[in-house]
Amino acid sequence: MDKHTKTLIISFLFFLMAWPAFAAEPIKIGVSLGLTGKYSEMSNMQMKGFRLWEKEVNERGGILDRKVEVLIRDDRSDPQTAKSIYEQLILKDKVDFVFGPYSSGITEAILPVT
Repeated sequence: MDKHTKTLIISFLFFLMAWPAFAAEPIKIGVSLGLTGKYSEMSNMQMKGFRLWEKEVNERGGILDRKVEVLIRDDRSDPQTAKSIYEQLILKDKVDFVFGPYSSGITEAILPVT
């Protein structure tokens, strides 16, 4: 076996050994909600729904054997704050998915980001 083939096989084996570590990473889902401000009542109910869903999904083994982690940020019922939050969720936190915020006005503000 030549040197190139050995290197290729060893690289492939290291990749296979690392594969479970990648699969163990949680699926991160980001969302902003107006936990304070004029949408706080509805947003707090929505947050409780997300937390319940997260708990129940994870108790059943997650999605594709991966836990789910919902990252909820307070946008203070402000469209510009929400826009900044979604930029952070996508660029810094590297979420896999995003849920839409509460209210059509805030949703409209985040659309260019998402």
